[in-house]
Amino acid sequence: MEIGTGDVHASLVIKVQASGRSVGLASFDADAKKFLVSQFADNEHYSTLESALLQIRPKTSVWQSPEDPIERKKVRNLVASVSPDESTPQDAKKQSFQVDSLEQDLQRLLSLPSSGASEADSGGGNDRRAVLVRASLLQMEDRPLAKAALSGLIDFLRLLHDESSFEQCELGTIKVSKHVMLDRAAHSALSVMPRKGESGRAPTSLYGLLNKCRTAIGSRRLATWLRQPLVDVTEIERRLDCVELFVRNDFLRQSIQSDHMRKVPDLDRLASKLHRLAAVGEHGSKGSVEALVDTGEGSSSSGSRSCNLEDLAKLYDCLVEAEGLVESAKEALRELTEPGGGDGDGDEDMTPGGEGEETREVKRQAESLNSLVLTGLERTLSSAQKLFQLVEHVLDFDEARRGRYVIKRTMSEELSQVGEAVDRAREAIDEERNRVEDYLCLDGARGRKSEEAQAVRLVKDTVHTFLLRVTKKDQAKVQNEKKQGFQQIKINKGEYLFTTGKLKNLVSDFKAAEREYNSLQKTLVQKALSVAATYWPLVEEVSVSLSTLDVLGAFALAACTGAGEFVRPSFDKERKTLRLLGCRHPLVEMTAAAGEKSGNFIANDVVMDRESSRLQIITGPNMGGKSTYIRQTAVVALLAQTGSFVPCAEATLPVFDQILCRVGASDVQLKGVSTFLNEMVEASCILKSASENSLVIVDELGREIVGVKNRFVTAAVSPSKRSLTFLYEVKDGSADQSYGAHVAEMARMPPVVIEEARRKSAELEEVERVHLRMQQESTGEGQTGDAEEEVSRLKRLGSALEEIFQADQYEDFTSLCKRHRPLIEEVCS
Repeated sequence: MEIGTGDVHASLVIKVQASGRSVGLASFDADAKKFLVSQFADNEHYSTLESALLQIRPKTSVWQSPEDPIERKKVRNLVASVSPDESTPQDAKKQSFQVDSLEQDLQRLLSLPSSGASEADSGGGNDRRAVLVRASLLQMEDRPLAKAALSGLIDFLRLLHDESSFEQCELGTIKVSKHVMLDRAAHSALSVMPRKGESGRAPTSLYGLLNKCRTAIGSRRLATWLRQPLVDVTEIERRLDCVELFVRNDFLRQSIQSDHMRKVPDLDRLASKLHRLAAVGEHGSKGSVEALVDTGEGSSSSGSRSCNLEDLAKLYDCLVEAEGLVESAKEALRELTEPGGGDGDGDEDMTPGGEGEETREVKRQAESLNSLVLTGLERTLSSAQKLFQLVEHVLDFDEARRGRYVIKRTMSEELSQVGEAVDRAREAIDEERNRVEDYLCLDGARGRKSEEAQAVRLVKDTVHTFLLRVTKKDQAKVQNEKKQGFQQIKINKGEYLFTTGKLKNLVSDFKAAEREYNSLQKTLVQKALSVAATYWPLVEEVSVSLSTLDVLGAFALAACTGAGEFVRPSFDKERKTLRLLGCRHPLVEMTAAAGEKSGNFIANDVVMDRESSRLQIITGPNMGGKSTYIRQTAVVALLAQTGSFVPCAEATLPVFDQILCRVGASDVQLKGVSTFLNEMVEASCILKSASENSLVIVDELGREIVGVKNRFVTAAVSPSKRSLTFLYEVKDGSADQSYGAHVAEMARMPPVVIEEARRKSAELEEVERVHLRMQQESTGEGQTGDAEEEVSRLKRLGSALEEIFQADQYEDFTSLCKRHRPLIEEVCS
């Protein structure tokens, strides 16, 4: 299934001043015909712009680039990094972003709200549209860069030359603060979406883990939800209510997903086709309408931009299934919310009103499902009755079941008459075949009615329309009957194709009648589809409802079939506490469950408090699970705010406004940037972007810095075998030794290298212990009776070490080591 958010394009206008950076952003979804605009202040790393572009994922973009070459390069690289095909923004002339004619352009493009359709038909539409445009521009009065970006986007896409966009577009606002801001590093570190070459169903990404959707529209909405986690607790809780309802009532989920979602086509694509046809039908020429209507009888490719009767048949089947879905879901909810209903055992604690806690929870969950999906879907379907009647009136369902999508003959008297002429011509052709078969008397074929059993078969041909066919063994008998006017057409490997003079004449009559019939069909198909196209807003609404239901069912199925326990998260409204008990990384856990280490994933607790433990530092051996531990915290936060259950035994979280990651580092030597400088730049970006409600995870920042009391990942070493066993448990404290040599041994490095590494590691650990003792002695901690002598020796050692490490030349270094070796050995002993 396709992963994406549609045919989206963007426009940028960036203004850099001494006071800061301002960004104007506009996007246009060509499938939904919807503009979105925004203007915001940004930092030097363009963090807000990055998050917004990751949410809308534009395929192409245009910009009015900043004059500063450094800023230009920075934004160009950013746009390329978030684009699906890594395309950079296209430069446009400055006049493209002029807003002088924006009001006039929007009056040509914007549609009226549905409530104003009757007034538009009566002649008041232009006045209402002018008022709508002025009101929209008034709201953008304090956002000049957004207006400029919108004007540039209209010019870039040449929408004023596209009649399918006239009076069909909507204008809205990109509400960046409505969703959790995720930077590129977060998307990559948390494996939100599949990488190139990865399956959209494999548990190598959060999308693949959760994608239990049954429809293309569900998979597409899942991708949108993962890119746009919510910050509104009420909306998150509504999603979680629905997921919990499906988790507790597997029969209801299976009924919706398995029974009713089977006949749901790609409604997003279908709505786009109908929308385009409706727009062209209102403003375009007859030729433009014909180009968007496929009058063929067979199936068309799903990627076609034209509509046909098959689309209408699929839409009808989908709406019928949606009606059944609503009815069965409502009935199931009534049974669950009745006293004694649900999956309880009847031993609930009853309130004075006689209603148990479990019943109240089920009622709340049912109300959430109704408000989020069912009520709106039911209302939409009730307004689709005329569409039902249209399809039932025009579509020949008997032929549709045989794969031929045609207009009913009873729809037009002329069509009925011509259709009867086609039938008579075809019957005459069949009679000619019977005559030839009876005359030839081939192997007693008389009386055989099935086509496979006929000795002389009627076959279709692209040139002659119909030909007669016999097998190779009967070829000679046909060729010997020249008096009957049999005419050879073609000899193939196992068959002989021929015709007769009478058959030629009958085929000619058939083709003439069929041409007239198809012409009438084409006219009626265009009329039927043009009427059906006016219902495109209804199709969009049904698509939103069904895709939402599909994703919620997928969340429930993922929670029930995961490698470990998934629970409903709760939220700390004061945003003070993060408490994840038995927390696990779902992707690593699934990989472990599928491999040799099945069931060996070690869960850990994550407990943080705004007042006492706002920051935690994790230390431990390589491969000990540090990165997994810190990433799983961010994964749980993202899943929770998407509306999914989370891989924990218990989970309480604050609502985060941003999830920022800085994971891994590499030397960028060609750019003159070292690992440390790169780390500092990325840390600067995080510090300037984060708020007090942000979650930040940092992996291996300032690896040279040591001596911080923190939390550590445990490992156990067998003294006899010098083998290393990772326990993957997180405890308070700091790692007491280096396990690098053990990891190198697991990687099968040469034994000589490993032994030398152990020796050097022991020396360094001893030096560190001496350094700590010196610190303790200098502060008066742990001093004994002969403390003064010990302190003196440690000070002399400190001076010696300082002199050694300040040596510039190798010869000086080795000479100083030899000179101070007795002192070092004395202290270390």
